[in-house]
Amino acid sequence: MHVLQSCWHPHGSAGVSPRHRVAAALPGNVSIARDFAQLVIDVRIRWLSIHTSWRAEGYIVMSGPNGVQHSPEQFRIDYQVSAPFRARFEITSGTNPLVRICDGASQWTYYPSTKSYVRVFLPQIGPCAYPINAWPLLSITLRSPIAAGEDRVTIDGHPRECKVVRGTFSASANDSSRRTLEMCVDLTTKLILRYRMEELAPQPHTQTITFSSIQRDVALDAERFRFQAPEGSAEVADNCAAAKECARAACRLPGVPSPDTARLRA
Repeated sequence: MHVLQSCWHPHGSAGVSPRHRVAAALPGNVSIARDFAQLVIDVRIRWLSIHTSWRAEGYIVMSGPNGVQHSPEQFRIDYQVSAPFRARFEITSGTNPLVRICDGASQWTYYPSTKSYVRVFLPQIGPCAYPINAWPLLSITLRSPIAAGEDRVTIDGHPRECKVVRGTFSASANDSSRRTLEMCVDLTTKLILRYRMEELAPQPHTQTITFSSIQRDVALDAERFRFQAPEGSAEVADNCAAAKECARAACRLPGVPSPDTARLRA
């Protein structure tokens, strides 16, 4: 009479079919394994244990206090997870394109519209890898995840079903901000296909990052992580306090733990 209960996969109550069995310790607030937190744990473990590099593309949409959406901005991320850790983030469309390179020693940001660039002497590569670098910390930062339906996201030209998971986001134990994180997770690959952060302060706004292509363990050309100032460009705010604070703030973008709270490099 108890065979089914003994053999049932821990994702069963979350509507996840048996696929990958991963043994992992759950957060203290999860009393049993049949919880959406187990799915979040699997996302983290799959990210940590398998992949050495990422290449991703997609678009970012921001909505303001009145709910009006800004035009989508295309982005691209190259992220090397194995040593030497480094990343490159580009916004290739919209009114404010940029190229940001984090090479493990400095953070370089180039603004094509003004032909200017900033160099900040900080080793963190989080500002160049968000939101991919936020995934390993979800078991800590996402509180009380619940099911919020199902959806579909087109990846590499093919639609993929994904499970919508929503919870309260806290970057650290002292984080008092009111933020809600919603993700659409591909149950087969455990990849997050859409990442939406809602904030109420200082003004209500939402940032939605939707991936259109995700590649793992790809060969990344080292030249992609080497900054060379374009001809005719000028350096501004060279290592000044304002630039450093700006870079630190970038590490604390919605969903990105600050360097003090991050448990993993990047």
